[in-house]
Amino acid sequence: MLAPIPATKLNEVIECFGVPCYKDLNAFSKIGKKKAELKRAMQALLSSDPVTGHTGLGIIYIYENQKILSLNEFRLACEKSNFGANQAMHYGNALFIYGHFDEAVEVYLKIIYQNRNDQDKFQRIVKRLSEFCFEDEVKHVLEMSYVTRIMNEETKNDIKQGVAIRMHLEKFNISLDFYRSVRQSVDKVFFYYFSLPTQVDCTTHFDLDNLTYTLELNDTLFEEDPLLIISKMNDELQELLIDVYEQHDIDFGSEQDRITVYFNLV
Repeated sequence: MLAPIPATKLNEVIECFGVPCYKDLNAFSKIGKKKAELKRAMQALLSSDPVTGHTGLGIIYIYENQKILSLNEFRLACEKSNFGANQAMHYGNALFIYGHFDEAVEVYLKIIYQNRNDQDKFQRIVKRLSEFCFEDEVKHVLEMSYVTRIMNEETKNDIKQGVAIRMHLEKFNISLDFYRSVRQSVDKVFFYYFSLPTQVDCTTHFDLDNLTYTLELNDTLFEEDPLLIISKMNDELQELLIDVYEQHDIDFGSEQDRITVYFNLV
């Protein structure tokens, strides 16, 4: 039996589980059987090509919503690649999505430091940091990267939006920890159902009369009943928000609540 070809098999993993899609978590479906096959292939590569094997497993585990396993695989791929840019980016993104902000920021800053001419990673990292109001860290990135002098308008707007949000949060005395917890709750629900690279319009609405939140997908990428999926996502989002509000002693319907919802979720 021929050993799996690393690049080919990793490409298969990316094509199946690392592209924009609605997650199929049925173990007995066509994609479920393919996932099991590719997982075995990645495990078989661990001894001969550990970077590829761990990267592929990390992508599969994050698709399966197995947080601890995915983070461990991405960490191992990052370490065994001697902090390769792509492997580090996978690891940093996974840390950020799962709410390990301090560790993710540390990885992002190291990526920028070691890849000062990489425009793609510069834009993606600046966007992520700006969305979550890591203003000082964005400034650090701008100081380190050579791409800063040729920054495009989209990235400039990302930075401006982050600064504007931070100013409004300060104006209404809303803590950054609370803001980030609420903002991360949306990602947590969204990326449970959709693969990590998915880019679709995602909006939420606040019902002042019923004090409820709803999440709405304007461009769906799945074949199942979208109303059923959105309903599940809405329910899970509201449960997460209740916990976050209790942790930060915020009342639903308060001025803090309304302002924070606008900047976090719309």
